[in-house]
Amino acid sequence: MLALFACCVHGIDLAGIRPGNTVAVLGGGTIGLILLQLARRSGAATLIVSEPVRKKRELALKLGATLAVDPLSADLEEQVRTVAPAGAHVVIEAVGRPETIEMAVRIAAKGGCILLFGVAPEDAHVSMSPFAIYRKELRIQGSYVNPFTFSRAIALLAGGAVEVEPLVEQVVPLEDLPSVLASGPSAGGAKTLVGLAPGRGQSEEEASR
Repeated sequence: MLALFACCVHGIDLAGIRPGNTVAVLGGGTIGLILLQLARRSGAATLIVSEPVRKKRELALKLGATLAVDPLSADLEEQVRTVAPAGAHVVIEAVGRPETIEMAVRIAAKGGCILLFGVAPEDAHVSMSPFAIYRKELRIQGSYVNPFTFSRAIALLAGGAVEVEPLVEQVVPLEDLPSVLASGPSAGGAKTLVGLAPGRGQSEEEASR
């Protein structure tokens, strides 16, 4: 979780969010919800999350999203315009799919930044209008690793700047790892953490941290 969080801190650095900006996060998984909270801490005034899973949309709203949209049942571009008529100053793509990257270009405001945080397949290709990028003066920024952000990530977590407990679905002892991996991810679930089982020098409270 720490390495993941450090990557998100680096991504937010690259996005260049300014106080009062509108930020749209495409993808409401664990990464998207961490980025959402970091964007809020960076001064974003309006936060939009696009996520098809209802449970994750509800969590996004609890964590500070202004608007959470199901892109499968609503026109995301139209919904964005209801709270940000000019579009989003920063669009964070946290899915890694060509169609969401293409959507990012459509909902970005003039002079905006599109942060490609999601990992797309290596052979994926995106269709977009170079004229739209030119006319809007968009900046498309990739985010790959987490250089020199671990200490800041630790400080943010220690200070309670980001809520991580709602992002963890369960904590399991190490010996249960094979069965957890065999069962696969649950629909709409959050992260599973693997730790020491209670009773081996730990209390229930300590093991769940």
